[in-house]
Amino acid sequence: MVKERHGGVVRRVRLVDGNGEPVVAACRFLDHLVDRGFSPHTICAYAYDLRRLFTFLAAEGMDWCEFRGPDALRLLAFLRRAPSRRPAQRLGPSARQCSPR
Repeated sequence: MVKERHGGVVRRVRLVDGNGEPVVAACRFLDHLVDRGFSPHTICAYAYDLRRLFTFLAAEGMDWCEFRGPDALRLLAFLRRAPSRRPAQRLGPSARQCSPR
């Protein structure tokens, strides 16, 4: 991911592959967000998500045009296994005390 800044503010984000070549479909979408006036934070967030998607597609040997509904479950499993720098937020059963009626 390459961020182009002007005056310290992100103005454009490009998603590039391992060879430094633009990922055309992702870049077109990100440019669309810029044209629509989305905030730099929103554009960067989309770029990070697209990076995860295209990393998955590369690992699966798929082009983005081939992605279908059944592939979404494999994507979710891939994302679950991917390391994150953010602290984990685990959702699970919680104990709750019920008050007597």
